Amino acid sequence: MNGIGSRVKARRKELGWKQDTLCARLALVTDQAWNPGPKDVVRIESGTRKISDLELVAIAKALGCTAAWLLNEGLPPQ
Repeated sequence: MNGIGSRVKARRKELGWKQDTLCARLALVTDQAWNPGPKDVVRIESGTRKISDLELVAIAKALGCTAAWLLNEGLPPQ
């Protein structure tokens, strides 16, 4: 289990997005290469689904933050 999920959930809620909005953004930033469903987001946010390095970058881009912040290492999003 990783600690990224809590940061993903916090940022998504900060933006006022529902899980399906994050799914749509992820599909958009990956040009439909990754088209996750709400269940995928639930599993990521709960920490029960590991994510790849490419998925980490896509999530950061979709949420408007850095991958380092998602890893609890960077500055908070602006």
